[in-house]
Amino acid sequence: MKGFLLLILMLCSMKAADCQELTSEELEYEGLTRTYLKYIPAGFDGNNSLPLVMSFHGGTGNGNEQLAIADMRDLADQDQFILVYPDAYPEPLEGETNWQ
Repeated sequence: MKGFLLLILMLCSMKAADCQELTSEELEYEGLTRTYLKYIPAGFDGNNSLPLVMSFHGGTGNGNEQLAIADMRDLADQDQFILVYPDAYPEPLEGETNWQ
């Protein structure tokens, strides 16, 4: 019984080690700092090109909210694509985010 439990724990930890993490990233463009969430699929070794899928939120939303609505990480692992959830830049007059 102890051996079986140990095997289960080892398999669970191996699965967790194989999974990629969602990271928060930023880039500078035309003097503005843009932020986004990025997910690289499990098993990606950097030797091949992968498609990029961007999941855009609606007005006043953000990347985290879009992730909660449309979490495609399992699909990215299955079909091997890079997944990005960008944050819109705040409107200068209103302060809330709008479209991308």
